[in-house]
Order: sequence, then structure tokens, then C-alpha cells
Amino acid sequence: RYEFEKDDNFDENILKDEVKQFKKIENRILSIDMNPNYIGWSIIDWINSEKFNVIDKGVLSIKSLNDNVKYIINKKKEIIYLNR
Repeated sequence: RYEFEKDDNFDENILKDEVKQFKKIENRILSIDMNPNYIGWSIIDWINSEKFNVIDKGVLSIKSLNDNVKYIINKKKEIIYLNR
């Protein structure tokens, strides 16, 4: 599980260079499930329509980012209310 920090970012040029190093694997897919507080992912090799192997899976927590956004929105509402 990976927790995002405020200063997390990536350089798209580095990402492009890393992608070029990998070869395509037939019948392998990356699946992503996006929810408000978590991003789930899995890498699967399909053998046929009924059989598959899970290569890897994981969850990224973005709850702390969402909590910070909610805190900021609530503070803005308090400021607006005090200014009325």
C-alpha cells in the first residue's frame, strides 16, 4: 500500500523512457479500479476466457489527499460564513 504525499509528482519524460524498455506480453492486462479514497490495481495474464493468473495486485490510498481537500473546503465555508 502506498500513501501519497503532498510533494509526489513524476517526470513524464522519465516515464516514457522506462516504458520503452519493456516488451509487450500477450494476454496480459492492467486493471484499475478508482474509488474516492483508494485506487486498486491488478495485473492479470489471461489463459482463456475462464482461466487467468493474477501476477500482482495492490491498493493506493489517496484518503489523506481527500481529507486535506475536505478540510480546505470546510475552512473556506467558515471564512465565507464569517464574512457575511
